[in-house]
Amino acid sequence: MSFAFALISFLLGMWAPQRLINSAGHPAHPDLYATEIPTALTELGVRYTTYAGARGYEPLAKWTRRALEEGDPVILGVKILPTAHPDCGLDHFVLAVGYGRQGMLVNTTWGTREWVRDTTSKGLSLANGFYGIRLTGIGKQTRAQASLLEDGEKTVKVRVTCAGRPDRVDTVPAYRVARFDCID
Repeated sequence: MSFAFALISFLLGMWAPQRLINSAGHPAHPDLYATEIPTALTELGVRYTTYAGARGYEPLAKWTRRALEEGDPVILGVKILPTAHPDCGLDHFVLAVGYGRQGMLVNTTWGTREWVRDTTSKGLSLANGFYGIRLTGIGKQTRAQASLLEDGEKTVKVRVTCAGRPDRVDTVPAYRVARFDCID
């Protein structure tokens, strides 16, 4: 899984291969850009709201903290400093998974977790932050949490968790979108 969307898919009770996520955004290039992410989310049936507040770390962090406290994952656009693209407002997307005095805790696509804030030194930065997408669910389903157990060439095995129920393990095709819910 090479992009934050794949991580988010599990938080929303959905598996979606990276290739299909990118395809759903209809990009003219290999990766999804900021303007194409909402298109991909809509096509995949993901409900979301976008950040519409003032630019800057503090307002974006406040909005993100509230979303996390209410159980919703957030995609944030960050700069990678030093930047190879000074004219662009953001360089990369990460998944916000927590917060603390150190800033916003994010999952990266490099298999690490990092603290990000309004720094201007080397690394990830939310200085002048403006890009956030709060993922609120899939369609009208009751949210399930799915976690990856095995990632195979043709199938993936996931554990599906619903509050108050025993976990179940499902095997789904690795090349298609799969949605998981808590409805009987």
